[in-house]
Amino acid sequence: MKKKLILCLSTLFVAFMAIVFFKDLANGNASTWPDAVGRIFFSSLPVLLLFFKKIPFTIPLLIGYYLFLFSSFVMGAVFRFYDRFRWWDTALHFLGGIFMVLVGVTVFTSISAKQTNEKNVKWLLFIFVFSFSITFSVFWEILEFAGALLKVMEEDSGRDIMIDLIVGTIGACFAAFYAVVKKKK
Repeated sequence: MKKKLILCLSTLFVAFMAIVFFKDLANGNASTWPDAVGRIFFSSLPVLLLFFKKIPFTIPLLIGYYLFLFSSFVMGAVFRFYDRFRWWDTALHFLGGIFMVLVGVTVFTSISAKQTNEKNVKWLLFIFVFSFSITFSVFWEILEFAGALLKVMEEDSGRDIMIDLIVGTIGACFAAFYAVVKKKK
């Protein structure tokens, strides 16, 4: 079931992102190709999970990934929510911090729970998922910065970058704390 879901959603998103790109090209906007490559890459990223014997991510988490892509790529970029609503970018960074903690929890539980002293598991869980989420937020900002340097994305101010990192950190902190509280003994 998971493999079919991944294949179906990846195919749909890649096809839609390619259509958006070709529409941009037809309208004379050839400068969007790096954006299109990034969108197609992130839309197809879960396909790599098909090479695993057992996919560790739950169906709600996989659907959440594509909802996040839809919110960012379709609503944010295609329907211009980033331009129309100043809070859209900040809200997505907050939710991205939470989402990456959920991914971190899945990765953490699949690789370490049996090898760690029970007393330290909760602190290790917090540190791992919080760091995992923050690292992803920083990586994302580096991609945005590189896009601005290459003149293929709008240039963000230092203020915007800091707000994005701060709200991503706050989202990660809330979600990591929740993960620790809900961790079964």
